[in-house]
Amino acid sequence: MSAPFVRKQLSAVGLLQTARRVFGTIPDTPGNAIALVDQLTLGLALFG
Repeated sequence: MSAPFVRKQLSAVGLLQTARRVFGTIPDTPGNAIALVDQLTLGLALFG
């Protein structure tokens, strides 16, 4: 029996990877303790 087919685009991991890639395109100001992409990904994981 073969393993079940998993679609990465429909999983939580796939969603967070895609969101992080999109968030990475947003310009960030230097000098912040935490990068903007990390803050946005954290917010999505907590409230999404």
